[in-house]
Amino acid sequence: MSDIDTALTIKPRKFVVCLAAIAFFLIFAHIAASVLKYKFDYQDQFDLVRLFDLGHERNVPTFFSVLILFIAASILAVIAVCKNRVHDRYKTKWAILATGFLYLSMDEAASIHESFGDPTRQLVGADIAHVFGYAWVLSGIVISAAVILYFMNFWWNLPAKSKWLILVAASIYFAGAIGAEIMGGIHQANFGNDRWTFMLVTIEETFEMYGVIVFIYAILRYAESNLPELRLRIAEAPLRSVDVE
Repeated sequence: MSDIDTALTIKPRKFVVCLAAIAFFLIFAHIAASVLKYKFDYQDQFDLVRLFDLGHERNVPTFFSVLILFIAASILAVIAVCKNRVHDRYKTKWAILATGFLYLSMDEAASIHESFGDPTRQLVGADIAHVFGYAWVLSGIVISAAVILYFMNFWWNLPAKSKWLILVAASIYFAGAIGAEIMGGIHQANFGNDRWTFMLVTIEETFEMYGVIVFIYAILRYAESNLPELRLRIAEAPLRSVDVE
């Protein structure tokens, strides 16, 4: 088969800055639309508040969250394939990570996690579940703790820069997905929907989006530095041709 000079370059920094800019626009649109409606009594004829409301499902921010989780899953899948080809000892864990992020993408689209609420409430009791605001959060904490323990050795053996970038990403994401979610659930249960509920929802979704974006940057930089066999060129450097067999 003849060689074809071709290359596709992904520059991690520029790619992630683009994602971060889109996230910033969505957060700004959410705040602006909400202020217009609740502060100035804007008649939402075009459904703009719901369209950009971070607290609603099946709208523009939801689509973006599904997209970035799917991007992360796709990058992890490529890394897993490369690791499998060289029989890396962590190939299975890369594949599990890819599957996990694919699940998170589907969950973001379909809100699967909310179905854990009733079983959790029945298992631990309504009083204990109420402490966590939303009952399903308790299930999320248990599952997250199990995942962290399972991947601890894998994470510890990553290159230093990748390791700490992933730690930052996970800290940001869980601060929103669990921390702000618990505070928001407790506040809503006690005081209903008010400006503090709005602020906590905004914080939660902002942290979740930027946590995933930092994670995408971390794994792109990992692929750039540690997968020289990868035919898809991931680099900060100028475009260079590679052979495709």
